Amino acid sequence: MAYTSYDPILGTVNFTDVDPVGPGPYGLVTGGPLGAGRQSFYLEEVRGNDGNLGGGTFQYVKFGATLTPGQWVQFVDTVTAGQIVTTVIAWTGTAITGQPLGVVVTGGTNAQWGWVQVQGNAIAAVSGSPTANGPVYWQAAGVVSSTPVASKQVVNAQFASTNNVVIGGAAIGAGFAIVQLNRPYAQGAIT
Repeated sequence: MAYTSYDPILGTVNFTDVDPVGPGPYGLVTGGPLGAGRQSFYLEEVRGNDGNLGGGTFQYVKFGATLTPGQWVQFVDTVTAGQIVTTVIAWTGTAITGQPLGVVVTGGTNAQWGWVQVQGNAIAAVSGSPTANGPVYWQAAGVVSSTPVASKQVVNAQFASTNNVVIGGAAIGAGFAIVQLNRPYAQGAIT
């Protein structure tokens, strides 16, 4: 269960890399890990494919907190010194925000750079026992469930599996399910 990128411009990138340096030409850091500074800009999108999960789209982001794989995140924008800075943090579940959401591919700590999935079948942190084709709602910081919560539905997402299913011969783990994403966002105002 590992997505392989297939971007015609960037070539192949490793979605499990966590980069402590951030955007810049590939291999820019002397003595650093291969790939440090490998992206040309943040929020860059790359498509990938997994033989068991299908195709997906991923964004290169800066972590605004310590995050773990499968955690649901919201994108937070600030303006600093005349430059817009976008980071991701665990989705707080604030009602009717309309904020874009994604699922962390590989965990990292504050100020590191990594990948968030925004489209395709993602292995995501869940609570309870979701059912395939069911709606997705906020449950706790960075976690979703199938239990309805007023004004906290994840729009453009649905459960594709139950909890802890076997994909590619391996169980994805208790507390995780497959969620189909199509650029999900938190429910906005409905009136």
